[in-house]
Amino acid sequence: MSIEQRLRQAILLKNKTLKEFASESGMPYTTLQQYLSDKIDRKPNADALIKFETYLSISIDWLLTGKGPMYHGEIQEQKAEYKKKDEVEQVIGWLKDWQNWADERKRHWLGVQMERTFPEYREWLDKQGL
Repeated sequence: MSIEQRLRQAILLKNKTLKEFASESGMPYTTLQQYLSDKIDRKPNADALIKFETYLSISIDWLLTGKGPMYHGEIQEQKAEYKKKDEVEQVIGWLKDWQNWADERKRHWLGVQMERTFPEYREWLDKQGL
C-alpha cells in the first residue's frame, strides 16, 4: 500500500470527505488532492505530515512506511501491555526466588495471603491438586 492509499484510508476511517478534512486541518483542498493523486507525484512535506498526525491521530511512521500501528492509541496500548508483561515476569521471578529460600512457615504465610487477596488462587490450587 502506498502513502496515498494509507492517507486515503485514514481519512475515510474518520468518516471525513476530502473537503471536510481540508477545511478542518487548514490544508488547501487542491494540495490534499495532489497528495492523494496517482497521476501527480507529490509527497506530503513535514507540515502536511504534522497535520495528518494531528487531525487524523495517525502515526507518521505508519503513514510513510506502512509499518507499526496506525493510531497513536495503539502504540500506547502496546507499550502498556509490554510493561504489564515485564512487571508480571518480574513478580513471578521474585516469587520463584523467594520460594527457594523461604522456610515452610513463610511459604504457608504467603499461601494464606494469596488466598485472602486472590480468591481465584484457591480455585487454581484446587485445579492443580495442591
